[in-house]
Amino acid sequence: MLNALTFPGTQKQQMSEKQVVGIFSRSPQRDYYWLQDLLKSGALQSYVQEVKYGYILECDWRPFRRVVSECTFGVLYHSKRNGRAFITDVPGSLYDSHLNHLSARLGKKNVLVVIDDMEDPSAEEKARILEKQPSLRKLTGGVLLFGRDKTYTLNHRKENNN
Repeated sequence: MLNALTFPGTQKQQMSEKQVVGIFSRSPQRDYYWLQDLLKSGALQSYVQEVKYGYILECDWRPFRRVVSECTFGVLYHSKRNGRAFITDVPGSLYDSHLNHLSARLGKKNVLVVIDDMEDPSAEEKARILEKQPSLRKLTGGVLLFGRDKTYTLNHRKENNN
């Protein structure tokens, strides 16, 4: 199941060299070790040169910006374990500025959002999130929802490629 996962825009004719992928999050690294393992295995290993980590601190942007500058592809990781899936466009959103910076620096097609630990990782739930948080479409190449058992859904529609 997870081996079928692909990055938006990762058709061989579009990616001539391996990517340096940054995973950016406020969550501890142990929460997304599985994602690092996924990026370094199976079909994705032919696209990934290296995985870097950028812990997001609200009070100090320097570490985040340094790691972004070393990457060619960014994954914004968020766990709903803390009860919310508010990434952007809502009061109290966690990543508005960070997502804008990733998209501006790496390009929309090179930014992916992963929302983990969803009770319902269905296409319907994803559509609801995208409707309420339109910047996810505007600033990223795709959104992945993962359930607690690491089932996932991929959103990569034509409107994401604008």
